[in-house]
Amino acid sequence: MGSFDLDSLVVRTGARVGTLAFAMLLLTSAASAQWVQPGMEAEPEPAPQQDPYPSDQSEWVAPPPEQQPTQPITRSEWTEPPPAQVVSNTAAPRAPGQPARAARGAIGVDFAFFTRGVDEDGFVGTTTQRTTGISPLFSGHYRVMPKLRLDAAFGLAGTRFSISNDAVSESEGTVRFSNIVLGARYVHESGDIQLAVGGQLALPTASVSDDDPALGGAAYALASGMRGLRDQWLWTPDYVSIVIPADLTLTRDKLTVRAQFALGLLLATDDGLDTEFVTQLYAEVGYRVANPLIIGGGLSAVANLTSEDGQDGFQAALSIFMRFPVMDRLMLHTELWMNLDDPLGFAFESSDDGFGVWGLRFGATFTL
Repeated sequence: MGSFDLDSLVVRTGARVGTLAFAMLLLTSAASAQWVQPGMEAEPEPAPQQDPYPSDQSEWVAPPPEQQPTQPITRSEWTEPPPAQVVSNTAAPRAPGQPARAARGAIGVDFAFFTRGVDEDGFVGTTTQRTTGISPLFSGHYRVMPKLRLDAAFGLAGTRFSISNDAVSESEGTVRFSNIVLGARYVHESGDIQLAVGGQLALPTASVSDDDPALGGAAYALASGMRGLRDQWLWTPDYVSIVIPADLTLTRDKLTVRAQFALGLLLATDDGLDTEFVTQLYAEVGYRVANPLIIGGGLSAVANLTSEDGQDGFQAALSIFMRFPVMDRLMLHTELWMNLDDPLGFAFESSDDGFGVWGLRFGATFTL
């Protein structure tokens, strides 16, 4: 067994302890760099201070402006806010008779009136025979689509005959229902021009009494005659009619020009009657002489193309009218119709063969 060297053992042990302590120090430093206690964060490194005046001028940063002390505003320097814009619910003023919005339809009523007395001298003194006619006509149309309009019309025909002298005074009369006319029209509008073309069907609702057919026939004849024999399919009993109407209207400032044309095929429902073919033309001019008064006139021509030889199948008539729009959508009118030639003219003349027929018409139209 060798000898024990205490000094050598101390030296070797101290070297090992130093080596172990150095290794533990290195491990402790590495762990402290990767571990942070809960709730604690590593402080970031401060950002490098940016030079406000770098060598490259494109990178210069202007220093922040100095804050100016706020000065109090005196009352004289106050600025009033702009007034609020007032929006009026009142529409711009309209000319009398001009609708507030585009009308989709209209309904109207027209009364025609006629009277004529004829005096004859006889054994019982002067005998006066008087014929009076009155005929209301109701019509309307409504636009169900922008270019499609439906229309309808019907009326009444009334007449009264009276005779009076020193010995007797008698009278009799009747009121008859007209045919009902239903139709549809295509409406085209372009600027100041409106064109309406379509078709109509007149249902045979007019009739005469078997007890006195002459009185009923006279009522229908007067109802048509007071209107220049226009629209005979309304006032012809025992007929169903097919009609093709066309209506052209031009409105320019204060002037209105209108033209109407119609062809009617009248088919008899009675074996004793013949089929008739009628054409009619009407043209009128109206002018607004004063706001809102409109005056004007028209001329009509009606021809029965199937009239027999010796019969006068042509009738011309002249009209003078006044129209007065009120309350935006209401139009009042009055019109005088005068038949110009046979068989119903001249309007204010009488002869041994009969007397002329005129018609005073008045009514109203309300737009929808």
